[in-house]
Amino acid sequence: MIRTFKYKVKTDKQTEINANEWLELCRQLYNLALEQKRDYWNCRKQYLRYYQQGPDLVELKKEFIQFKKINAQTLGYVLIKLDQAYNTFFSNLKKKNGRAGLPRFKSKKRYNSFTLDQNGWELKNNILTIFKVGNFKLKLSRPIEGKIKTITVKRTSLGWFTNFHCEIRKTNRVCKNPTKEVGIDLGITKLLYDSDNNFVDNPKYYINSQKQLRRKQRSLTRKIKNSNNYKKQLLIVQKQFEKIKNQRNDFQHKLSTSYVDKYGKIYVEDLNILGMIQNHNLSNHISDSSWGTFINKLFYKVEETGGKLIKVDPRYTSQTCSNCGYIDKNNRLTQSEFKCLICNHTENADYNASKNILRLGQDHITKLSSIEQECYKTSGILEGVNKH
Repeated sequence: MIRTFKYKVKTDKQTEINANEWLELCRQLYNLALEQKRDYWNCRKQYLRYYQQGPDLVELKKEFIQFKKINAQTLGYVLIKLDQAYNTFFSNLKKKNGRAGLPRFKSKKRYNSFTLDQNGWELKNNILTIFKVGNFKLKLSRPIEGKIKTITVKRTSLGWFTNFHCEIRKTNRVCKNPTKEVGIDLGITKLLYDSDNNFVDNPKYYINSQKQLRRKQRSLTRKIKNSNNYKKQLLIVQKQFEKIKNQRNDFQHKLSTSYVDKYGKIYVEDLNILGMIQNHNLSNHISDSSWGTFINKLFYKVEETGGKLIKVDPRYTSQTCSNCGYIDKNNRLTQSEFKCLICNHTENADYNASKNILRLGQDHITKLSSIEQECYKTSGILEGVNKH
C-alpha cells in the first residue's frame, strides 16, 4: 500500500526562486498539453492520451531550452496529472448525467506542485536536496516509513511542504476488537451517531469562521486588484481557508482512527452527496461536514487493520422502526425523536437510524456469505461431474 508523509520545509531565497521557476515551467507545459488535447479533439474527434504526448517531450526540450532545467520525470508527471484530470472529467460525466466541467487552463495561482520520481533528489537526515533547485530543510514531525516511490513539492499559503509517497508492506495499525461491529448515521447537527449510542458533535469549522471570513473578504474587495495591499490581504484570506481545511482534516483523522481501532466492521450509508449538495439551504452545512472525505479515511484505515467498511442503501433508514421494522414513509423527521406508530417505540432519531444501518449491513454480509457457499457447492458439483 502507498502512504503519504507530509512535512513542512524551510528554504532560502534562491531555492524558493528556483522552485517557483520549476512551477511556472510545469504550468506552461500543462497548458500547452491541454491546448494540444483540445485541438486534437476538434480536428479528429478523438482523445489524445498520455502515451501519445509523452514522446513529444524530447522535441520540446530541443525547441525550448528552458525546459532542460527540469527533471525529465517531472515533465512526464505533468502530463500524467493532466491525464488524471481528464479521467476525473469522464467519470464525473457518468455520475452527473452528462454534466461536468472540462479541465481548464491553469493560472499562476492555480498550479502549485511538482513531482519527482526516484531520481533527481537526495535525502540526508532532514535535508532534502533537489538537483537544480536547492536544499529543503524538513521539519520531521514523524519518521518516514517504507520505500520512497515519489516526492511532491507543494507551495501553499502557509509555506512550502513536501509529500513523500512511500510503499509500505506492513502497518502497525491493529484493531482491538476485530469481531465488533458498528453502524454509523451521518448528520449535520451531530456529525455522526453510532449504534452503540455514541455521538460526535459537528465542529462546523467553516460555518463558525463565517464572521472572520466576511470581515477579511470585505477588506479584500475594497483594495485595488493586484496591488501590494491586495496581495497581502489575499494571502490572509487564503491562510484562513487553509486553517479551516487543516482543522477539519486533523479532526477527521483522529475520529476515524478511534473508530478503526475499536471496530472490525463499520457500516455507513451510501449517500449521494453530490445530489444532496444541490439543496441550496443545506449545501454549506453538508460541505462543511465533509462526509465523503471522512468515509474515505475510514475506508483506507480499516483496510490496514484487515477489517471491512460496508456501504448500505440509505433508503428509509431514518423512517424505519429499529424495534418492529415498520416503515413510516410519511415521517419527515422534523424532530430529533423517533416514535413508531405501531409499537410506540420511542428513541433518538439518529440512534434509531444507526441501528437500522447496522442491521442492513449485517444482512448484506449474511447474503454474501450464503452466495459464496452456494458458489462453493456448485463448483464442487462441477468438479465431481468432470471427474466422472
